[in-house]
Amino acid sequence: WGETNASVVIISKNFDSFDKIIDLNLKLSPSECEGEYLLKCEWIPESELMFVAVCGTVVHVFDLKRAESNSCKATTHFALAYDDVLIRSAVMIGSLARDTNTEGKVNGTRTKLAILLDNGRLHFIDLRIDEEGDLEDQGENFIECGAGLSFPSAGICRYGGCSPMGKGSTISSLGEGVLLTYLNQCNLLLYQCVSSCCVAMVLDSDGSICGTFEFLPSLTSSNELMGQNDISGPYTHFEELGIVNKNGNSYYRVSCVGKSSRMNQSRLLVIDFNQKDTFISELSWPLENSGGLELSNYGSYHFVGTSVFSTPYLINSTAGYVSDETRLFERAFLAVLSSAGSILIFGEDCNIVQDQSTITQTQLHSSQLPNFSKSLQLTENVASRRRSNIHIFEELINVSEVDELIFGGDCVGKDPKAAKKNLSLNNNDFLVSPSRDGGTLTASLSTVASYDSTN
Repeated sequence: WGETNASVVIISKNFDSFDKIIDLNLKLSPSECEGEYLLKCEWIPESELMFVAVCGTVVHVFDLKRAESNSCKATTHFALAYDDVLIRSAVMIGSLARDTNTEGKVNGTRTKLAILLDNGRLHFIDLRIDEEGDLEDQGENFIECGAGLSFPSAGICRYGGCSPMGKGSTISSLGEGVLLTYLNQCNLLLYQCVSSCCVAMVLDSDGSICGTFEFLPSLTSSNELMGQNDISGPYTHFEELGIVNKNGNSYYRVSCVGKSSRMNQSRLLVIDFNQKDTFISELSWPLENSGGLELSNYGSYHFVGTSVFSTPYLINSTAGYVSDETRLFERAFLAVLSSAGSILIFGEDCNIVQDQSTITQTQLHSSQLPNFSKSLQLTENVASRRRSNIHIFEELINVSEVDELIFGGDCVGKDPKAAKKNLSLNNNDFLVSPSRDGGTLTASLSTVASYDSTN
C-alpha cells in the first residue's frame, strides 16, 4: 500500500495540459521497510519553490530552484534516529514570528513541521528560509524523538468514560498516533490517537504549545447530535468554514468526518466553537434526493475527500448595484467525495433576513474574533491576516453548457467534445481513467468567451 512517487506539474495557461513535469527523487525502497511510503507533500508557507515530502521514516525538503533535467533532489533530509518508530502524520504550521535585523527588516521565513509518530508522540522540526530563499539547515539531519514532547492535559478524558486529568498534569502520548491537523484560521493543532479524544493544542506566536482542550470526545452520543447514531473517531477530513455569528457571538466553524458506531459508515459533523462554547451537529444528505448516488446502502460507501469554497452575495442590492444599505456576506460550501464516485455539495443557509445565525460575516472587528491564546486578545495584524479577502461578483452564471467550456487532461483523450457530451447532465455515459492509479480532468473557459457583467 501507499505511494512511492511524486511529481510537481506546471499547468498550461489554458489549463488543458501540462507544460512541465518535475519528478522528485524520494529514494524510497518499499520492499525493504513497511514505512518506506510517501505520506504527504506540502508547500512551505510563503514559498513558491520549496516544499516538504513526508515519508514513513524520513522528511525530505525540496527546492525547485535546484531542479535539473525535469528531476529534483532533496536539499535537506530529516531522518528518524531509531528504527522502531514510524511517522504516522505530519502537518505544516503557518508562518511564525520572525527575527528582524538592526534596520527593522524581517529576516527570511520561519515555520514548523509538526510530526506525529506511531507511538503517539510529537516532534517539531524548525524550518528557516533566509533572505536569499535558501533553507538554513541543509544536508542530513536526525530526529532524536526520545520521550517526545510533553503537553498540558488538564481536563482531558483520555478514553471514553474515564475521568478528566487533573490540574497541572502533562502527557506525551494518548496511545497509537493517527492524525495531525492544523486549523489555520483559529491557530489550533488537532491531535488524535486511536480510541482517544481529539485534542486541540493552542499555539503561540512561536509555534509552541501553550494550552490544550478536548475538541471532540472519542464518542459523540446521538443525544448530543439529536440523531439516531453515535459517532466515533478518529475524525478525519477537517475543513475550516470561516466564522459564523450566533446571537451576537462569533464562532469558528469546522467540519469533519467520523464513523457511525452502529454501521461504521462515514458521517459528517459540523462544529461551531469559541473559547466558551461548542455546538456539534450532524450534516446529512436527504435520502429522497440521493437517486443514483448509491447512498441508500449506508455500509457500501465512505467519504474519501473533502474541500471548501465560498461565494459572496449581497443583501439589499438591486441587479448587483452596491449602495450604502447593501451588506456583503460570504456563503461557504462543503464539497464531499464519496467512494461511490459522487460529489455532494452542502451550502450554508442564506436566509439572512430572518436568521443570521448561519451566515459567515466578513466585516468582523478584531475584538469579535474568538481567540484561544492566553491573553484572549488579538492584535490588528493577526485579525487582518485571518480575515477572508472577498470580492463582489455582479453575477454568477452556469457555464456547464456553453461552447467555450473545454475539458482537458489525460481522462479526456483526443476528443474534448465527446468528453463534454459524456459528462452532460442528461447523459448516462462516463469517462474512464487511463490508469488504475487515477487520472487528471481539467475544466477551463476559452479566452474568446465574453460575458456581460453589468447586471
